[in-house]
Amino acid sequence: MSDLTFSGALLPGADPRRARLQLTALFRLTDPDAVEPFFRGGTLTLRRGLTSGEAERLCERLRAAGLDCAVTHEPESELEPEPEPEPEPEPEPEPEPEPEPEPEPEPEPEPEAEPEPKPEPKPEPEPQPEPEPEPEPEPEPEPEPEPEPEPEPEPEPEPEPEPAAPEPAAPEPAAPNLFQVRPDAPAALSDEAVQLRWLTALIASALFAAALTAAIIAGLRGSAPAPLAGAAATGVDGAGQLYLLTRDAVLLHDRAGHDLLRLDAGRLGLADLAPPFFVGRDGSLVLQTRAGDSGLAPWRCAPAGGPCEPLPVAGPLRAVAGGRGDALHVLDSSGLVLIAEGSARAQAALDAESPAPRLVNEGGLLYLAADGPLVGVHRPDPASYGEQLDALLLLPAGFTTAAVRDLAFFADQWWALLENEAGAVALHRFDTRWGHLGAVVLPTVIDARRLQPWGRQLLLLDPERPELQRVDGEGRVGAPFRSSLFSALVREQRETLAWRSTASTLLRCALAAALGGALLALLLATDRRRRQADAPALRLDRELGAFLWFPALAAARRRRGRQAIVLAIAAGVLAAAAALGGQPGVAFAGLSLAALASGVAGSCLAPAGHVGIAGRRLLVTDHRGVYQGGAADSFRRRGPFLLRGDVVLSLGTASLPAFPPSLQAALTRAGAGAADPPGAGTVAAALLRARHPLALGLAGAGILALVGLAAAVA
Repeated sequence: MSDLTFSGALLPGADPRRARLQLTALFRLTDPDAVEPFFRGGTLTLRRGLTSGEAERLCERLRAAGLDCAVTHEPESELEPEPEPEPEPEPEPEPEPEPEPEPEPEPEPEPEAEPEPKPEPKPEPEPQPEPEPEPEPEPEPEPEPEPEPEPEPEPEPEPEPEPAAPEPAAPEPAAPNLFQVRPDAPAALSDEAVQLRWLTALIASALFAAALTAAIIAGLRGSAPAPLAGAAATGVDGAGQLYLLTRDAVLLHDRAGHDLLRLDAGRLGLADLAPPFFVGRDGSLVLQTRAGDSGLAPWRCAPAGGPCEPLPVAGPLRAVAGGRGDALHVLDSSGLVLIAEGSARAQAALDAESPAPRLVNEGGLLYLAADGPLVGVHRPDPASYGEQLDALLLLPAGFTTAAVRDLAFFADQWWALLENEAGAVALHRFDTRWGHLGAVVLPTVIDARRLQPWGRQLLLLDPERPELQRVDGEGRVGAPFRSSLFSALVREQRETLAWRSTASTLLRCALAAALGGALLALLLATDRRRRQADAPALRLDRELGAFLWFPALAAARRRRGRQAIVLAIAAGVLAAAAALGGQPGVAFAGLSLAALASGVAGSCLAPAGHVGIAGRRLLVTDHRGVYQGGAADSFRRRGPFLLRGDVVLSLGTASLPAFPPSLQAALTRAGAGAADPPGAGTVAAALLRARHPLALGLAGAGILALVGLAAAVA
């Protein structure tokens, strides 16, 4: 066995700073000042009990750093004294004085039997000398050499004179494994290839940005209409069948309210149906369709979903009422128009101030509610068409009428929906001479707009509610009427809206993700245009022993990695909950946070890399095992990142530690980072090219944030 000793002095011409750094690395210390006691003079034993080859290798390394060390070999006679005592007869007399301590080590029964044979010779009648073979226990000294190893603890006091020397660690624990590293050798690209990549990434970024903008604008302008809240208008034919007009269909019910037929707008050859709505005695329909920016177009459709033809009036229609036979009384932008046999027969100029006037043909007269609380009475005959005969002022006691929403003749009475100045609506009854009969108390939740007589009940229509309120001829409020056809239509519209919304969201998300990828490609291509390939100026396999390697803070990094994993899991759970709750923006925000936390966790759990310093030279390996080396001032630094070529190393921060604090001072003394710092884009591009977990996490978080923003735009 050999010991490694240090005289406390340096070899001639040695660099004191490098020698202290080498000794610091040998004992796994972070502060070079901690080895100053070794240089106060006097020989110190640095390592004890080494093999000759190991001691010589360590001594050579220390001598290369300028330390005056030596290897002392222990004589073999001292190391192998154990076999000698076996043949020596000296231990034989020792057992005689040792019968007293014999019970302590081994309470053997044989020694106790020795005194028994002594009395046996007293009765000499037994001539047998059987007790004489008792000397056979004499081989008992053979096991006694077993305690002989007890002198081995005697050398234990020898380390006592070495209190000043800390126990050293394994040689160079922070140095990289030569079989797991490779030099940085960036692929050389021609200028034409680099420029082509840059132009491709630029064009792709522009195209995806334009597509995403167009998709967002199209979604804002052409978003799917909301599901129906209620029917837009009602009508009853001569057979007492009830019709409900909606934006997408006309719903037909029998006299008892059972479902009969659903006439979709596409079946009628129309789209986006709108009131006013009229149903003839034969089941023919008069309605309007929205024609984009050109406004509303009036149509008349044959019964049971027959063909539709435009009405010969200037749209849009404001009110419509039936006439004799198939005649129609229409109020358009010019006034009253009588339509018979497919053409206009008479016309009367009329200015209606009400935004939603109501026209009723009853008893051979036209009643028009268009101006405040007044109801005009007009002649329907072609000879004096539209001539006003009277004006009715509906001012029931206790109610200040501001407008007449609708009126209808039902159960031999006139019924009127009146609105006061505060916007409150009340249903009032009048006799045939317009004498006030009283008001009907309506549910407070209903905001009735239209009246529809239907058999023995009067229906009150609120376009914002799916049901119609029923009132009998005595003014009693009954149960509301609910259409199962209307409920099924609303359910289909909601499913269609959800699908269109999902498809639109997916399209925007895909475009946003593609845009993010194109921007990353543009960043990498732009950086490659101005980057020069720097090959390592040092060879790690030849100069490994000349460098002082700084160990990574593995325990602190693992702790931070576990914390980041917990945060990533929590963010993923939040994203899942938001997705189930129908909030894609919040879901993508949670995924973005999870991606960022995953990048931090991967950065902490991945290898930290290696940093070696020898004077003003620097060797660095990144998390992939790719190394760069050369003059310290050839390394550029920005924040916690050290960069040369395609090798970028994170030196750590207070929240994400990587290396001990003494590395910062050592890098400063060596002159690392003295050159102009690289741009943030250069560092980001180098991290992405190296597939650093932190860069990948940040890139993923950015893309997911962009996707979430696109998904949140409705």
